Amino acid sequence: MSAVPTSISVSIDLEEYSKFESERNTIYVSWTASAGSSMLNEVLTLQLTKSRRNRDAVVFTTDIMIVSTDPTVSGVVAIKLLDVVDSTMINKIRRGLYFIKIFSKTIPLIYADSVDFLISIITAQGLRGSELWGLPMTANKVPMVLFQPKNVTGVEVVSLSADHPAHFFTLTHVYDSAPLIHQLSWGAGPLVSITAPGTYLLKFDCNGTDYIIVHVRSISALPTSNSTDELLVEKSKISDTMLRRWIEEACDWWENDKVSVFLEPTRVVTTVELASNPTVDWDFIAKGITFFPTIPCKWIDILFPYPSLLKIDDLFGNVANTRVVDIDLHWVEISEKNGFVQLVPFNTTSAFRFIGLIWVGQLTGSMDIPNFWNFNLVAGMRNIDPVVYQILCKRAACDALTVAGQAFRLGLSSQSLSRDGVSESVSYTSSAVYGVFGATIEDYRKFIDKEIKYLRGRYRGLNMVVL
Repeated sequence: MSAVPTSISVSIDLEEYSKFESERNTIYVSWTASAGSSMLNEVLTLQLTKSRRNRDAVVFTTDIMIVSTDPTVSGVVAIKLLDVVDSTMINKIRRGLYFIKIFSKTIPLIYADSVDFLISIITAQGLRGSELWGLPMTANKVPMVLFQPKNVTGVEVVSLSADHPAHFFTLTHVYDSAPLIHQLSWGAGPLVSITAPGTYLLKFDCNGTDYIIVHVRSISALPTSNSTDELLVEKSKISDTMLRRWIEEACDWWENDKVSVFLEPTRVVTTVELASNPTVDWDFIAKGITFFPTIPCKWIDILFPYPSLLKIDDLFGNVANTRVVDIDLHWVEISEKNGFVQLVPFNTTSAFRFIGLIWVGQLTGSMDIPNFWNFNLVAGMRNIDPVVYQILCKRAACDALTVAGQAFRLGLSSQSLSRDGVSESVSYTSSAVYGVFGATIEDYRKFIDKEIKYLRGRYRGLNMVVL
């Protein structure tokens, strides 16, 4: 009989992925399982799970069979994001935070979770390599360390003096246990005693005016031994976090304002559905749809406000907090592009139930029934065309370039220097109104304005209202 793992570890290769970028559309999961003896034929289960609410919405599962007799076994599993689909070939991944869980199938309490990571439509590195490629994303008067300290734990470099030299410098931590003393120094500067959590200024040397400001989270987080970190100081850059915020805003602009179509398959449930099935996974909560009186010789129809309606998993009628009719999903005929649904029964029994449904509509005569139709559905684009990806990139890049332009030359349009009869004048832009990257931003906006009109017609069509 094979042994059960006593410990499991798991890690991933990147911190952000995208289904639509060939270099980042596969998650490579590295795992290691250990036991006191052979684990031959032991099975581990790997799950890709959404990192939200109860952290239990699993979108991908696979089993790993251990075929080695070694007490410690390692392996790599590749998860292709485009292949994570359900039985109807609808992709199950929507942008957000995820994590990998691996556990023993024999004893599920023996498990390991990876760090949370992002799955995005556009990654920060994808944006840097496309619409921002070749453009400086630096602030000339804002130096910063490239990476935060690793060995001197519990310390974060917050800022540096404006004219701080760019080079490798040493952050030093000195520890003494009797009495308890923590001290920090920067470069050739003096030691500063750390007595409580907070912000501290560390001089670069004893004579100059350069310095760094560090934040100490807690005394207990500091190392309990002498330690150092070699930190590289260079011009501050627009961070991946900032780029991700602008990318998210671009996606929301598409979904909520400009086109009003979900970019990815998105699960929408009503409040009544959620109340009756609180364990259901969802992306958005909506209100029910009004039931309108039926017209003779015409199927009952429902116009959902969700273009690219992919499937309906639950549909029922609700009156005054009472579930009065459940719709057989075989009745549902979907016009995917505009979200128009007709209910078409397929045999005698269904037709009888259909007549009952029509009778429900007559409870109040010819009046409408607000919030009658409740549902659990999936709507959104099955895939993103290259032109849509490009529009989202350009939209996010406009925000990034606006900020980068003001940081590059402090928002100045020109600069003049004169000394000993020699003068130099440099113009960074043809107009102070447009900034350093004004021409690029204008070109991106023209592309967006031109293409968005065609894309709205392709993915949504005309918006029509019956009065």
